[in-house]
Amino acid sequence: MTGNDKNANKRLIKILIGITSIGLFVSVSLLYFFIFSDKIKDYNINAILSLAAGSFVSLMVIVISGIFAEFTFKSGFVEISAQLEKKINDVQSNVTDTKQEVKGKIAELNQHISNMQSLVVATRFNANVNPTFNIAVDNLKNAYSSIEEKQSKLLSEQGIGNKVEPEKKLLISKSDRVNIDSLRETKEKIEKAYTEITQQPIPKDIDQTLKEANYLYYKGQYQEANNLYNQILKDDPTNFYALLNNGLTLMRLDKNEEAVQVLENAHDVNSGDPLALINLGVAYLRLKNVDKALLYLEKAEKIDPSRPMLHYNMACAYSILGRKTQAIKHLKESIEKDPRNIERAKSDTDFGNIKNDDLFKEIVSSP
Repeated sequence: MTGNDKNANKRLIKILIGITSIGLFVSVSLLYFFIFSDKIKDYNINAILSLAAGSFVSLMVIVISGIFAEFTFKSGFVEISAQLEKKINDVQSNVTDTKQEVKGKIAELNQHISNMQSLVVATRFNANVNPTFNIAVDNLKNAYSSIEEKQSKLLSEQGIGNKVEPEKKLLISKSDRVNIDSLRETKEKIEKAYTEITQQPIPKDIDQTLKEANYLYYKGQYQEANNLYNQILKDDPTNFYALLNNGLTLMRLDKNEEAVQVLENAHDVNSGDPLALINLGVAYLRLKNVDKALLYLEKAEKIDPSRPMLHYNMACAYSILGRKTQAIKHLKESIEKDPRNIERAKSDTDFGNIKNDDLFKEIVSSP
């Protein structure tokens, strides 16, 4: 029996004593009233005693019955509470066990999935197990290589090589462009099919991928070209032409800081390439780092002074620095080599410091 049960019993005993005392007091009072009242003659003393005794006994029966009922209720309630608490504990225990069991099943299932994937990969590349699969894979690779060769031949016929020439303007006929684009679409479908069934990228020829990226650059599809250059650099991080061309493409995408990083890498691979020096100088010029731009442009001039874009960008740099004589000299030379620079110079804000100069006006007004 708990401490609470003992306290409850003590309270019930006190209640019993109190009620019994009240009952006894009432019975005695009734007896006294009937014995000593003036009306005693009208009553039988035995009947009075019997009435008092009966009242007392009835009262006691009611009190004892109530007490018994309360004891029974409390005992039943305590028992039911104990059973309910036990059931709750059992349910909580079962829930905990179930959670652990579920976690175990999930881990077991994941392991089965991992084992199945390993089995699939092993089956795909085991010629003894699945020779038909390997034949299909070889056919896809052969078809891809064949299309690459055809595409590369078409691109070479259009004058597209490993290096992008920024000043070069390609005139590709509509029929040739359709043929090249059709070959690209077919290649993409084969590549997708190969990747889906092998879960691996299809082997590619780097030089042919480079030509395809350059073709996209000339078409103005700079983001697509950038994606292909990045694919090449993922497999060959020091590929000079991919670095060089990608740097130029990034400038077209207005990603000049990234372009500088890529072109610095190209310069590290081949520090004597004039186009790499020019592109790096242009990238720094776009970042308004004029001194660094001139450093690379002047190096390029010593190696190959024939490029119009070299002189044009040197004219821009000198103009920004306020060196009018040198700016006019290089602008004039760039226009002599490429008259298209006249229209370009008219709207170029880099010439803000010399645009009111008479010599500048004379140069840009030339036919």
